[in-house]
Order: sequence, then C-alpha cells, then structure tokens
Amino acid sequence: MSEQSPFEFEENIDKYLATLSRIYQQEGQPGLQSILVNSRPQVDEGVERGGYDDDVRGHVLHLLVPEQLFNFGLKEKHEFRTK
Repeated sequence: MSEQSPFEFEENIDKYLATLSRIYQQEGQPGLQSILVNSRPQVDEGVERGGYDDDVRGHVLHLLVPEQLFNFGLKEKHEFRTK
C-alpha cells in the first residue's frame, strides 16, 4: 500500500501550471508559455534545504523540457531559468 503525502502541491500542480500558462499568455510571453505547456513536471515535496540556522522546508518543481524547445541562445536560457 502506498503512503499518502500530507501535501497537496503535487496533486494540484496541473492546475497551478495551467494558471501560470494563462498569465504568460496574457503577458505576451509565448516562450515561457510554450515551456510550461510542453514540459513534464516533476515535484519533490517536503524538501529541507539550508544550513545550521537557516533551514527551509518547501517543495521543488522541476520542469523536464523537451530539447527542441531549447533552440535559442544561452542568454535566453539563463533568463528563463531565473523566472
């Protein structure tokens, strides 16, 4: 029997990404929208990061992006990673 996660982030990720996709569409950012629509989300829930006094607990979202979407320059890749 699989253990149920106490978090709701992963089970709702498709809704969150659909909302973000609509925002990117409204803002005229088709590149970012294309990444969201064509990528495969992978979620790590309840991740702890940090050091002695600054432990942070949260979730990590990875977007597994098809290689064909990365046909632009390195500068644009960096800009997308920071959004």
